[in-house]
Amino acid sequence: MICKNCGGKLEEQYSYCPYCGCVNELMADKHYINEMKNISRDLEELPEETREIYQSAARKEINKTIRIILIILGILFILIFLSGLLALSFREDPKTMEKELQWEREYFPVLDELYENKEYDKILSFMEEHYEDSGQCYYLWDNYVFIDLYARYQECLRQKEIMDNKIETGKYSDAVLIYDSCQVIYYRQMNREHKWETKQEKQLSLWSDEMEAFLREYVNLTEEQTELLEEFIDNNGYLSYELCEKLEKQIRK
Repeated sequence: MICKNCGGKLEEQYSYCPYCGCVNELMADKHYINEMKNISRDLEELPEETREIYQSAARKEINKTIRIILIILGILFILIFLSGLLALSFREDPKTMEKELQWEREYFPVLDELYENKEYDKILSFMEEHYEDSGQCYYLWDNYVFIDLYARYQECLRQKEIMDNKIETGKYSDAVLIYDSCQVIYYRQMNREHKWETKQEKQLSLWSDEMEAFLREYVNLTEEQTELLEEFIDNNGYLSYELCEKLEKQIRK
């Protein structure tokens, strides 16, 4: 006969093709049936006591298998039940969703217009004014990440002015300044999934240069410390505030 898989010639009594290993179903079934008959005949030839021992062992294995299957099914049921409860707990109230959707329709065009006119400070004022009633909407706005970086950039400039005038009130810790500056400097590494507009890239590039100079001249960050920050961000995609606090302690020594 011819193997249906590789086309090789094989004897009909072969259960498997000797060339490719494909199963010859007809002969494999016959071999299986013959094996079962042989096992049945061997069991019948066994003494009664020995046969009972084999049957008892087989029953124990079957019962053990059934118990394992029931335990697995029970665990799966519990997991499905818990995941359902978890999904319900995170499910947003329909009224809240409708309210947020209405907020987006009403105010996103306002934010878009301010953004196109480069009125970034007005956007920050608007966001502060409407923070309570906006819910999570701000995070869904296309330009939120850019405006957030602008806010950090502006705060660092304000801190620079405070230090220039040697004003003690309102001064942030070095850890905060390092954290906010790095958000701007390494904006690509920390927002890898974000799609930047060309004009945003150009603007952020300028802010990034300013923040690098700010860290060197005002925070007194060394080249070695800067490399440590860059390595951490490149490897993790975010900046640990704990690392910023560690660098602050080194600077103050």
